[in-house]
Amino acid sequence: MLYKENTWVRIHQITTRADNKAETWLKGYLVTPGKIGDLVKVKTMDGREEKGKLIEAYPEYFPGKGATFSDPESETIEYNNKNRRL
Repeated sequence: MLYKENTWVRIHQITTRADNKAETWLKGYLVTPGKIGDLVKVKTMDGREEKGKLIEAYPEYFPGKGATFSDPESETIEYNNKNRRL
């Protein structure tokens, strides 16, 4: 499935420098459309643009102890975006 721009997603980055290898998982809005497994660009909540492998669309939140929330961030994200424009 092709996910469109502005879809809330999680990406995976691997950064290598000299003898170091760092893995990072980030959430953000798609800047470039893509499918799971594609290299995409996202815009994070703090405005950074990052590239990585698209892992998941509409990621869930796992607070621990077996609890799962399907999309708790959507209302918070919408609220934050509206307030940033003010």
